[in-house]
Amino acid sequence: MSISVSVLTLMAISVERYQAIVHPLKFTGTKQRARILILSVWILSLLLVLPDAIMMTLSRQFGDQIETIYLT
Repeated sequence: MSISVSVLTLMAISVERYQAIVHPLKFTGTKQRARILILSVWILSLLLVLPDAIMMTLSRQFGDQIETIYLT
């Protein structure tokens, strides 16, 4: 999830920079817009990772065939 958050955050920053450069008079960066952007990045990242988290299972590769030997 942290990778997708990082990628989406960098993408959001680049889109905002693009808008500020291309449309400098129309661009309005506010705290409310930043909060919405951060929240949407986290929600989108959670939605992207959710299928993997739901379908992830833990299984033993060798079953109970491995004998544990403790050395003391």
